[in-house]
Amino acid sequence: MATQDWHPSNHISFASHHPGASPFQEIELYGHPQTLWPDHCVQGTAGAELWPGLPWGSVAAVIRKGMDREVDSYSGFRNNLDPGGERPVTGLAGYLRERRIGNLFICGLARDVCVKLTAEDSAAEGFATHVLWDLTRPIDPATDATVRSELTERGVEIVAFST
Repeated sequence: MATQDWHPSNHISFASHHPGASPFQEIELYGHPQTLWPDHCVQGTAGAELWPGLPWGSVAAVIRKGMDREVDSYSGFRNNLDPGGERPVTGLAGYLRERRIGNLFICGLARDVCVKLTAEDSAAEGFATHVLWDLTRPIDPATDATVRSELTERGVEIVAFST
């Protein structure tokens, strides 16, 4: 199982689509803070491809997120807030429950954004959630202690893949 950012080229989270804005600047979107990002993971481009060094032939499903131009998506379980103030589901929780999967081991990018929100939503959905810390990387390494603490407080176990 994998998630994949799959943004349209004119995604609302891209700083390039906000005149005068810079990447990593924060704006208000639908009444809540929104970080503006560099253009990334644009549908159909090499930058959106999943890493070719992994055995994708054995992956049962890929949940694409961030496909709605108007809504960002950090978590594999729920999109960010939409104009109506909702966090629409991605379908991941139902997919996992139908297969009777109860333990999730999460890794990837970025530890302090997508991995963190996915792990928090996973725990909130009732899954036993584990973050493979050494298989994640943050945007801002200075957030590591806070991210670790917040995940642990929500019942997420921090584990190491390598020993």
